[in-house]
Amino acid sequence: MNGRWQPGAGGTTLLLVSERAEHRASLRTALEAEGHHVLAVESARAGLGLLDAEAAAVLIVEQCLWAAYGDALARRLRERDAAAQVVVAAADRESAPPRELLRGLGLHGYHAAADGPERLLVLVDAALESHRELTCVQLAERLKTELLGSVSHEFRTPLNVIVGYVDLLDSYMSPGGLCHPGDNFGTILAAAEHARASGEEFMLALAVAFEIQSRFTAKVPVMAKGF
Repeated sequence: MNGRWQPGAGGTTLLLVSERAEHRASLRTALEAEGHHVLAVESARAGLGLLDAEAAAVLIVEQCLWAAYGDALARRLRERDAAAQVVVAAADRESAPPRELLRGLGLHGYHAAADGPERLLVLVDAALESHRELTCVQLAERLKTELLGSVSHEFRTPLNVIVGYVDLLDSYMSPGGLCHPGDNFGTILAAAEHARASGEEFMLALAVAFEIQSRFTAKVPVMAKGF
């Protein structure tokens, strides 16, 4: 075990864009050995064409290609998957790109040739973790929006206020670690709808759940165990 995150059997789809055949083949072999599904192409134009039909969680692209086609690649990549991440890989003699470029195009990481292949795999692991976290955030926002549009009229009026309140209290820090009481919102709302509870009963249940989870986190240091 090398301490890095190990992908599941299904792996994840990655797009590799490199003009250098040997470089492309070696990276593809290393990434596929990690369990990923790798789409490898030799040019930015081929990458753009592939993204018309395929989605990728992470784009790994040569710096020389990114300098010329980065904006188009990033836009097409995130049209398919809004949470997609980008890792730029440099050739032997290329210097690091300006920070403004990294920030402006939303790059997750930069890999210099001298860093070696293991460092690139670490960057890809980190990019995949960011992709998973951002996907969860985007899903939660979409579900919250759909929820507000579909609940009964009795709950709809106070919901915007409640959701904003829960968002403010969503991260509760205690000596035992960090918890997210706002995650209880959907479950409690569903139970309230099923039980035909009043708005007052729903708000009381929400407050009780917040208190229980916060006190539990203060007493049981789950984060200390890596959860």
